Amino acid sequence: MITLSALVFALSWWLGLYLLARDPRKAVLVLAAVGLTSFALVVALDAIRVVSASGLLSRVEIYLVAVPGIAWFAVLLELSRPRDTWRSRAGEAALVGGVAVVAFLGAFMAGGVEGPLRLGHWVMLAAVSVPALGAMIHAVIRRSQPVPVVGFVIVATLFFALGNAILVIPLGLVPSWLALASTGFDVALLGIAVAIGDAFDEGQALRKDMLRSFVGTMVVAVLFGAQ
Repeated sequence: MITLSALVFALSWWLGLYLLARDPRKAVLVLAAVGLTSFALVVALDAIRVVSASGLLSRVEIYLVAVPGIAWFAVLLELSRPRDTWRSRAGEAALVGGVAVVAFLGAFMAGGVEGPLRLGHWVMLAAVSVPALGAMIHAVIRRSQPVPVVGFVIVATLFFALGNAILVIPLGLVPSWLALASTGFDVALLGIAVAIGDAFDEGQALRKDMLRSFVGTMVVAVLFGAQ
């Protein structure tokens, strides 16, 4: 359990920081980084909660677990936006803000991430998954991204919406760490899609760039871990 949680945390955190480092001036990269790093924090917090059986951490986690989905929705809106204008920015901010309000209201109603499944969990699921699916369809129709990016976005969004940890954890069908690991795969797919899209825009070779970043991160992790 701890090993898998640590792996999911490390990969999500690294990919988030990698996207942010590519160009912190680009909104889509910043939003994707927020989604990935906040998900990494969810994984870390959940591992501590399970070990300590803390009710307080459960109440904190229910709010934090909504952040990656909200950020995902914002990323999908960015990917489908044809041009950058103040009006489009304002409309996007209003949509994301509305989703966030409903999602956090659901978190308040749920009270905690643990079961049994309550109305608040369903509200959170609807607030995060339904807009994400709608934004995915909009992004596909717009066709403003390369084909590989669209493919990653479709697969990742469908898996995320159908297997959202917000619903899976309270149901108790699988351990929370396993549910989060599955969701981590979906979040990573979207992060890779964003990286591919940005590399395509910049005319860069993504594989070598990501490999250098990953190797550097692993070297630092090993050095600190050996202390």
